[in-house]
Amino acid sequence: MSNSILTIKNNIVEIHFEYFDVDKELEIWIENTSTDRSLSAYLSPNQINDLIIHLADKLQEIGEPVLLLQK
Repeated sequence: MSNSILTIKNNIVEIHFEYFDVDKELEIWIENTSTDRSLSAYLSPNQINDLIIHLADKLQEIGEPVLLLQK
């Protein structure tokens, strides 16, 4: 999709993160490039915050820096 602001690729799987929409939801969709099948989900701001907190905690557990808000 052309609206994708971040794409993470891993072999045949691509994860696309879109912009927040008018309902303040963030679309994330996963595409299998070998089969052209995709699945999408919409996450609320609270769910995104929970995900950020979870990932930051896990990065700290393995001794990796959390680069949040440094871009």
